[in-house]
Amino acid sequence: MKEKKSEKITKDDIIERVFFIAKLVQNQNSTTMSGALTSKSDSMGGIFDRFINTISDSLVFEKIILPNIKTKKEVHVINDYYYYNPNKSVSGIAPDIFGITVDGKQIRFTKFNNKWEAEKGMPQIEIKTFKAKDQMISLRDQGYSKKMKYMIFVDLELRIDYLVPFLDKKILNNSLVERMQMDNTIFIENDKKSKIKKVEPIDYSSNDIGTLKIIAITNAKDFIKQATLCDEKISVRRMKEIKVRKTNVKSGLLHDKLSEYANKSIRVKKLYEFNDKWRKKFKIR
Repeated sequence: MKEKKSEKITKDDIIERVFFIAKLVQNQNSTTMSGALTSKSDSMGGIFDRFINTISDSLVFEKIILPNIKTKKEVHVINDYYYYNPNKSVSGIAPDIFGITVDGKQIRFTKFNNKWEAEKGMPQIEIKTFKAKDQMISLRDQGYSKKMKYMIFVDLELRIDYLVPFLDKKILNNSLVERMQMDNTIFIENDKKSKIKKVEPIDYSSNDIGTLKIIAITNAKDFIKQATLCDEKISVRRMKEIKVRKTNVKSGLLHDKLSEYANKSIRVKKLYEFNDKWRKKFKIR
């Protein structure tokens, strides 16, 4: 594959996924939706932010991987547009790529037999997406080492207002801007540095949503070898940087050396990993 580069994403690229997520929101029986890995509950805006990264599943193939495959056949990936409970004990774990279409013929990688099962001899592909400035991801082991699992890591950078192109310009129009204008003569006595801004028209000029590019493609076994493994009830902790600063805070840790609590990573150069002494002292679980 050629040198990794970012590919542009437009409104038309994700319109089906936006529809799918909007209906997913309406399918919720409660007022919020809880996350699988956290106790956080989201309404529509939060649900969109949580699920919008699934656009990477198909786009990384359609825009990057498949165009680099030299074939005269027409090949596309098959998206997962089913609604189901993804809990392993309920519906099982489905791969991110359901299959491919080659010259109009669909080839499945998975099948539902009361639970999702891998199609014999077919690859099981997981797409893991980093958004914006993410520097770490955490994954549950879903039997990766026991299956034909391949992992594709994608960098997805969305504009902060990525849903604006889907808003109705006729409803959210400039007449609203006029109605929302504040009277500065009443409320502003002095604003030399222009700290206060008035409402302005929404900019609908661009249908570009963002960009995506491949970080790495690997198999599950190699990824597990490179990853930091945590046992049950142990959480991952990461420090981006350490800065020296003056402080009057009294702490027993100040008399200890950080090297006692961290060891050099055997997997990644220039990185350190907290050890059992760190976990015991600070009761990290």
